[in-house]
Amino acid sequence: DFCLSRGLGDVYKRQVLSASSTWTNEKPKVIIGYLVVDSAQTLTIEAGTQVYLYNNSGLWIFKNGTLVVNGTLQDSVVFQGTRKEVSYRETPGQWDRIWINQGSVNNRINHAVIKNANIGIQAEDVLELGAATQGKLTISNCNIRNMRAFGMYGVDYNIEAWNNVISNCGAYAISLIRGGEYRFRHCTVANYWNESVRAEPSVFLSNAQRRADNSVVVSDMNFSFLNGIVDGSVQSANELEVSSLPDAQFNWLFKNSLLKIDNPDINTSDATHFVNMRFNEDPGFENASNRNYKLSATSVARNWASPDHVNAAPAIPTDILETNRLADEAPDAGAYEFIP
Repeated sequence: DFCLSRGLGDVYKRQVLSASSTWTNEKPKVIIGYLVVDSAQTLTIEAGTQVYLYNNSGLWIFKNGTLVVNGTLQDSVVFQGTRKEVSYRETPGQWDRIWINQGSVNNRINHAVIKNANIGIQAEDVLELGAATQGKLTISNCNIRNMRAFGMYGVDYNIEAWNNVISNCGAYAISLIRGGEYRFRHCTVANYWNESVRAEPSVFLSNAQRRADNSVVVSDMNFSFLNGIVDGSVQSANELEVSSLPDAQFNWLFKNSLLKIDNPDINTSDATHFVNMRFNEDPGFENASNRNYKLSATSVARNWASPDHVNAAPAIPTDILETNRLADEAPDAGAYEFIP
C-alpha cells in the first residue's frame, strides 16, 4: 500500500510477462494477483530488489520459463508482503508462493530472503501441463522463513541447494514428493513454529503423490542431506517422515548432519540412510528464540561436517555469510560456520 499510494513502485496486476525482463533495485516491484513468466521467457531480478506481494498473490514461472535471482550478501533480493506495520514484519501467510514448473533447467536463486508467505518455493512438474524436461532449481545462500505451510515444496524436480536457512513453517519446512533429484548441502532447518500447534515434521520425503482424483503417481527419487542440521519444536519430537511405494526407486541419505528424530518406522542404525550422524542433540544455536541460527561456541555442530561435501562440485568453501569453511579443523554442519 505504501508503494502504491505514493507511486514509488512498478505494479504488476494479474499480468503475463510475454517477453524476458530484468528487474533492478531502482524501484520496488509490487505484485497483485499472480504474475506469470510465460514459456521460454526469463525473469531476472538483480541485487537489492524489493518485491512486495499482496494477499493471495504470487510469482508463477510457467512451463519452460526461467527465474534468475542475483542477490548478493550485501544486497539480498527480498520477497515479502505489502503490509508495512511493525506487527506484520514477521507474520506468516501474507502472500501465496513462488511457483516454478517443469521444462527449465536454469532457475537460480542466490542470496534471497523469502518470508511471510503460504509456501516459499513450490518447484513442481505439473502433469496437466504435459511432458517436458525435468526442471532444475539451484538455490543458495537464502533465508526462507515464516511460511504458513511449507518452506520448500518439490514435486518430481531437480533441486541443488546449499547454504540455506529454512525456519518457522506451519507444516513441513521441506516436502519432496513424487520423485526427483535433490541434494542439500550445509542447510539449516530450524522449525520453531509458534503461531499454532505444528503436527507435521520438518522434513517429508516420498517417491509417490496421491492426486486429487485419488490416483497415485510414483517416480524414481534420489535425496541427500549432507553437512546439515534439522531441528525444531514439533510436539512429537520427530522431524523426519519417509514414505515410499515399491513401484519406483527411492534412495535417501543423511550424512554428517544433526537430526532430531523419534520415528519407530525409521532405523537410525541403517547405514543405507544414515552416516556419521548426531541424533537428538541440541544444535547450540546462538539464540533460536530470536531467529539467530548461527552456532555458539559450544555447538555440537562445530567441526562435524565433512570436507568432501564442501569440495564436491560445485564447491562451496564459504558459508551463507561468505566465511571460509576450510580455515580450521573441519567444516561445521549447517549454513553458518562458527566465528570465534
